[in-house]
Amino acid sequence: MNRKAHFVEIPKTRQAFINVNILPVRTRIGREMFVDVCHGGTVHVFDRHGFAAAVPPPSGVAKEGAYTYGLATEPGCVWFSFHAVKPSPATTPLALLDVETRRWTKVLPTPIQGLTTGGGTITADGFFCVGNTRGHLLIYDTRAERVVLFETLIEPGATWPLRSAAAPDGCLIVGTASNVAAFHRIDPRTGQITRFQPAWLKERTGTGQFGFLPDGRLAVIRGGGLPILVLPYPSFVPAEELQSPDGESGWEYFQDGGGRWGAYKSGAGLYAWSRDGRWRLHVCGFKPELPGVPDIWSWTILDDGLIAMAQFGEVCWFDPDGKGRVVRQLDNLGHQGYNSFCPGAGSKAYTGTFINSSIQEVDYRTGVGRDINRAQKSGGQINCMTMFNGKLFYAGYAGATIGLYNPLQPVEYGKNPWDVAAIGHEQMRPTCMVCDDRHLWITSQAYYGKLGGALTRFDPRSHQCKVWRHLVPDHNLVWLALDSSHPRLYVGTSPYADGNSCAPAPSSAAVFAFDHREERLLWTARPLAEEKATYIHPVGVAPSGELFVIVFLLDGSNRNLLLDCASGKLLRPANISHDDEKRLGVDRYFNGPDGRLYAATEQGVFELDVNKGFGRCLLEGKVTEPRVRGRDLFFLRDHTIGVVEDFFTSTNSGLIQHRGSPHDQGDANDANVQAR
Repeated sequence: MNRKAHFVEIPKTRQAFINVNILPVRTRIGREMFVDVCHGGTVHVFDRHGFAAAVPPPSGVAKEGAYTYGLATEPGCVWFSFHAVKPSPATTPLALLDVETRRWTKVLPTPIQGLTTGGGTITADGFFCVGNTRGHLLIYDTRAERVVLFETLIEPGATWPLRSAAAPDGCLIVGTASNVAAFHRIDPRTGQITRFQPAWLKERTGTGQFGFLPDGRLAVIRGGGLPILVLPYPSFVPAEELQSPDGESGWEYFQDGGGRWGAYKSGAGLYAWSRDGRWRLHVCGFKPELPGVPDIWSWTILDDGLIAMAQFGEVCWFDPDGKGRVVRQLDNLGHQGYNSFCPGAGSKAYTGTFINSSIQEVDYRTGVGRDINRAQKSGGQINCMTMFNGKLFYAGYAGATIGLYNPLQPVEYGKNPWDVAAIGHEQMRPTCMVCDDRHLWITSQAYYGKLGGALTRFDPRSHQCKVWRHLVPDHNLVWLALDSSHPRLYVGTSPYADGNSCAPAPSSAAVFAFDHREERLLWTARPLAEEKATYIHPVGVAPSGELFVIVFLLDGSNRNLLLDCASGKLLRPANISHDDEKRLGVDRYFNGPDGRLYAATEQGVFELDVNKGFGRCLLEGKVTEPRVRGRDLFFLRDHTIGVVEDFFTSTNSGLIQHRGSPHDQGDANDANVQAR
């Protein structure tokens, strides 16, 4: 029997510039330059007149962006902290970029692991401070090229990105935001750490935005806006609260990446801190919105105006009179990680990429594809998507919004695609989406610093939401599976807040069943509760009629278990070898339309039996993010979509072998595979 597999390259997308600030730097010959980095990892060097150059990340680092960087003490250089490199457990390297030559001159290993964000401060003595979302803090002596401090400042499970500022006396001030919000004064020369937890720091709100004013005082924004609390350093005792200089309310805060602390916009214009530590009107009549330009995310305040970066690499210049213009559109197309993937109608398929709010549409038979930017209002990404009556519905971070794209209508930003609803109820990050014959069901996590995810029923006809929050008290909802034989949803939970942004709930992760016809909770189970499960992934119902779940434990290990679908009672472990899981590189277990279980792995697609483990290999080659549409199998292979039509048939008894990479074929969009 001969069958055909289609492989088509996912269109490159315009990578976003958010969560990082423009950094001004002068070259050794005194030329004024700026650097910023997109979430594909490429660093962009540019000036205010339109010159621009792209610098790929150094080899060996993950091309997923760099959240943290700081101006080096070496003239014309910048230190970067990139995302983790492989293999896992990944460590995060520091890299030194020479802005003048646009070359990486150093790439140095460090012990810090995971996503680094916040921090990015370098003292006058060359100590580079980097924090990550696990609560770890690294201080690196860039001159001696050695780690001088590597500490965990707050307990595991209650972490948040660390913020830092360089004090005038050579120390570093690090703020943590969690249920144990505090300031830490660290002397990198001696390693001494002094912890301050002022009474005015509210629980779970954290230290927020802070920095040193030109006169040496420490300023902290409380509650995301005015008033500003000014602290005589280093006592951290509240001294005064600074209100807006013109008495107006409703100011908007702009974070400045240029070494100055910040600015506020009011009706009169943009105010910035002057060298005497007071607010001064800096740009008159300032209106940051420019026609045809998406959201502007970062600013650098200069003596004669300010330079800004919009979401997709539009470099904007604003004169002192407030007039703005785009001086350059950075060439920042590339591939990123995918947060969502969905088969479409006919020969269409869709992906949503990390952090840039866009959709990619491909036709796997013709190989034609296109990138559709700005599919949602808020910056972030589309986390999950599904088709319903020929339309693509999707839910995205950071606003827990629900969007709609009609492939039969012209693309018009703000209309198609665009947001049609918001979950609300303090929800922030959607995690999964499935559809029954009437509604879409979405799970989500609550705002940073909060607990209590929600299950949402969305009506694709009326665009109305019905929300159930705290079905498991103080747990976020992280996974969702639909039982096609019963009107039942299985939902996995986690006691941890998004980003570990506050202390976890005391109870272990759970799984619950929800009747989506009668709209009621059926049962809640906590298998292996005594081992402190961090989250549970309900895979689906095995052919034997048992619910197959994966329980992930605090030590990083997992247990494959079988539960009773009617009661949630633990029946027995599944007989699946952990050694085989590691050897094959399992990406996902999933149900086929025949009710059988399958495993998508780095080695291919395998049959799976909960009593016997892995069976035959049915498709060779890397398979991730498997999706089933009828009898067709869709999957991702790096930056390529693979489709095997009629994969799930009664005659699927042979091996489907893909000979080589789709890029090695004469026709990458129609690679031949054979069953044998």
